[in-house]
Amino acid sequence: MRSSLAVITALLAAMFLGACGGGDEGPTPEEEAKVAAVRAVENGDAGSFCRQQASKAYLQRIYEGDVARCVKSEGSVPEETSTAKATKAVVKGDEVHAVVTVVLKGGSYDGATGGVEMVKEREAWKVDDYDDDFIRSAFLAAIQTLDEGAISTPGMKACFTRQVKAMPVGKVRELTYASDADDEKKVNKTLLGMAEKCPESALAEYGATTLTEGVHESDEHKAGYVPCLRKEIKFLLEVTGITTELLKEHPGFAAVAALEGIVEGAKKNCGG
Repeated sequence: MRSSLAVITALLAAMFLGACGGGDEGPTPEEEAKVAAVRAVENGDAGSFCRQQASKAYLQRIYEGDVARCVKSEGSVPEETSTAKATKAVVKGDEVHAVVTVVLKGGSYDGATGGVEMVKEREAWKVDDYDDDFIRSAFLAAIQTLDEGAISTPGMKACFTRQVKAMPVGKVRELTYASDADDEKKVNKTLLGMAEKCPESALAEYGATTLTEGVHESDEHKAGYVPCLRKEIKFLLEVTGITTELLKEHPGFAAVAALEGIVEGAKKNCGG
């Protein structure tokens, strides 16, 4: 009897587990790829990303295979991390490659979306690359979230956004890799070329904002001094068209002298 009861109990347990979809079989490859992609995209620590979450091919493509260079690079992980949501995962037939579609919220890449290409190395899913949609949308998102530098003002943001939307994705990818690798010379050269295509009004707006951001209303200045100063400088920069020259690493003497004259003239006109 005891033996029969044991058999019946075992059968009932098996039937119950079957009805509930079986026992715990562990996460599927798609689920594993999703989790790994989200963790990698959300990671703000260069050390763990470069050593544990980036594939060999990824490191080779951007950092010439040098893990230490990846760790030291300021562009290897975002300055401000985002929250990522994986909406879809497709594991390829070889079961070692997958594409995980993610949507980012907040941080440096707020609103970016696209595919994170994953590869399985030593039983762990790692970032291998990003698809074209992610590369472009992340670049566009970064333009909107930047709050310093030549792309910090509305006019320059609009100008760069238009150019990136029309730019061949290969060029966007090349610039992204250069930024990730801290190749400042290449990045600055490309950005300067893009800035030169912006209207004088946008360039002047950036110049005036930069030159007056450290000036504050005080007892030394009458009310409205700072807005007046910004307006005067913007007008004169736009008229002279010297802002592009001033963006260069080593501006010419004439441009620097003209800038000094513009600032002094604006101060005088605004009562400074």
